[in-house]
Amino acid sequence: MKVSLREARGNPYDPQTATRQNEKFYSRPKVFLSASQVAELPAVSAVDLLEAYRTTRFIAYDDGTPVTARIGEHAPEIDALFHRRGASAGAFITA
Repeated sequence: MKVSLREARGNPYDPQTATRQNEKFYSRPKVFLSASQVAELPAVSAVDLLEAYRTTRFIAYDDGTPVTARIGEHAPEIDALFHRRGASAGAFITA
């Protein structure tokens, strides 16, 4: 059985199915920067970006229970999730 994050958390664009987590996210004030403000932001080195990528925790929810994976680390909880769902592989899609 495939379960998308949208199904698991509710459609954030549909007020009938949006979860409290989505409501909190979408009700936060948004910050918009002008091009000149963006140009003034400090540059981020490739080393810093790589470090941020390597230290990111990717989280999937299995019936409401968070299951965490990290780059370069074996995650037995993810293996167990795949086994329970009958999957041989999975992917985290990020923006």
